[in-house]
Amino acid sequence: MKHLFSKHRYRICRSIFDKPLISSFKLCFITKAAFSLTTKRGAVVSFSRSSGDHKLWDWIFGQGPRVRVDFTGLGELNIKTEDYSVVLRPNTHDFGIFREVFISDVYEINNISVPLGIVIDIGANVGLFSCAMLSKAEKVISIEPAEENFEQLKKNIRMNSGNMENILKFAITGKSGDDITIFKHKTNTGTNTIKQHLHKNNALVASEIVKTKTLSDIFYENGCDTVDFLKCDIEGAEFDVFLNAEISLLKRIKKIAMEVHIFEHEDLEQAKKMFEKFVAAGFEIRSDRDLSLINSKDTKTLMLFGTNKHFF
Repeated sequence: MKHLFSKHRYRICRSIFDKPLISSFKLCFITKAAFSLTTKRGAVVSFSRSSGDHKLWDWIFGQGPRVRVDFTGLGELNIKTEDYSVVLRPNTHDFGIFREVFISDVYEINNISVPLGIVIDIGANVGLFSCAMLSKAEKVISIEPAEENFEQLKKNIRMNSGNMENILKFAITGKSGDDITIFKHKTNTGTNTIKQHLHKNNALVASEIVKTKTLSDIFYENGCDTVDFLKCDIEGAEFDVFLNAEISLLKRIKKIAMEVHIFEHEDLEQAKKMFEKFVAAGFEIRSDRDLSLINSKDTKTLMLFGTNKHFF
């Protein structure tokens, strides 16, 4: 219980919350019950252990002076380090994505050799991966179709002095120039998808029509001869993108980190074909799950990492 009363913990809470002592205690997440705190700017912000908020705040309190935090008047959490500054929206999946990118390091950013040339972030969401790459790469292209995420993406890229011309609002698919509907969960903002049945009969889901581009379009229109690192998280649309991409295009990518989403049996079969295509393009691939052990009746997400042997 000693950490409950640490001076560092209390100092952080005193700087951002209206009632620092109560805030320090509640942010230990001793129970699973949700709770709200009032910031010094007057915003009321909700927290819960079930949403994984405890992992974020344990990380914040454990970083010492390397991390500074504050809340905006809208209740957005601003996290600043020497390498990046990002703003996370309350009551969204932004906190969860921050944990994935910066705490759990699911894309293995800490293992990336720098400096990099071109980085492409497909499914950029609010730009957390992109912001992590801005100090490491010559050019970061961030692609996000959903309007609300796109606006937050622009805010985060601007805060980190990124090039706003490299932020693109499209859905990347296997066919260019179409109007396509994406289905957006109002709170779980990391699950926007073109697959309507994933959000069937959910009152919290809205939709938006966006234009599509192919991976080839992105390479051609942005002058990408080769891409040093491509990150992809597009909630099941990855099969359409990469199974329709030319192998000659894939050979121009040096490294890939991708979330692969297995929602049904067809996805499992497409995942196997996509893995085979990357191998044919010269990639050594690895995954945190064995495809042969996945039951297609269960929804699974796995990480795919690929290194192109033509460059290494």
